[in-house]
Formats: sequence, structure tokens, C-alpha cells
Amino acid sequence: KERRTAAAPVKAPEVESAAKQIGVSTEAREAKASWQGLIRGYLERKKRYPRNSHRRHQEGIVSVSFSVDRQGNVTQVNLKKSSNHKSLDKEILALLKRASPLPAPPADVEGTTFRFELPFAFYIKN
Repeated sequence: KERRTAAAPVKAPEVESAAKQIGVSTEAREAKASWQGLIRGYLERKKRYPRNSHRRHQEGIVSVSFSVDRQGNVTQVNLKKSSNHKSLDKEILALLKRASPLPAPPADVEGTTFRFELPFAFYIKN
């Protein structure tokens, strides 16, 4: 039986050293994290609150997973968790089609297809 214990926090130089040992540079990890944040912001700016949902005061969180190719094209979308309001769910699926292509990954991010899973919140501000 495998026994698991909590690992002690790793300091930055040790993280960098470990990353070099497994072939992933700190810069590449930072570039990927920055790109993921860029995509998140890009999608949030393009998100629309469906008029009929807003009128009915429908609120909720929609979680989706999607794949992006090297050019930023959205290649696959799956609804992971419904908001329990069809129009909010449909908006997020439409958003991913409408917003494609997304910002392309930086050159130092390795891979040809990238998978994301993100929640999108719909709340009416008073």
C-alpha cells in the first residue's frame, strides 16, 4: 500500500532546479500561466449576459472544458456543469465559437493541443 505524506514547501531555486531536471523551464511554465490568464480575460470581455436571463434575474455558474490548437482555434467544447439555466449555458457554448480564434500560445509553450476547464459566472450587479 502506498503511503502519502505532505511535502514540505519547495523554495524557488529548488523548483527551478526540479523543472530543469524534468525538462520544463520556469520561463515556459510562466509563459503558459500568463497565456491561460490572457485567454480567461479575453473570454470574460466577450461574454454576454443573455437579455432574457437578465430580465428574469437568472444567475449561476457554467463550467466548460475546451481544447485549443496551436493557432488558437477552439476545436472541442463540452459543458461540464450547468448553471441550471439553458440560456446561460448556451451563451458560454456560443461564446467559445464566437471568440475563436483565441490568443495563440507563446512560442515557448510546448504542445499542439491545449485543454482548459473554466467556470464562467453570471451575476446581476445591483
